[in-house]
Amino acid sequence: MIRVSVHYPSKAGAKFDHAYYAQKHMVLVRQRLGGLGLIRAEIDKGLSAETQGSARRAPP
Repeated sequence: MIRVSVHYPSKAGAKFDHAYYAQKHMVLVRQRLGGLGLIRAEIDKGLSAETQGSARRAPP
């Protein structure tokens, strides 16, 4: 099994459109990798450990 993870940095005011990513980008992944034996693609939607709207803090 091969797993590819894409992580996006948290930026003030930035928003991630999960539906657009799933409907557009994942279609491209399936088109490009389907001929190479890609059987299944998944999207894990996660949350950061930070509280939504909180400022990012450097580790101590």
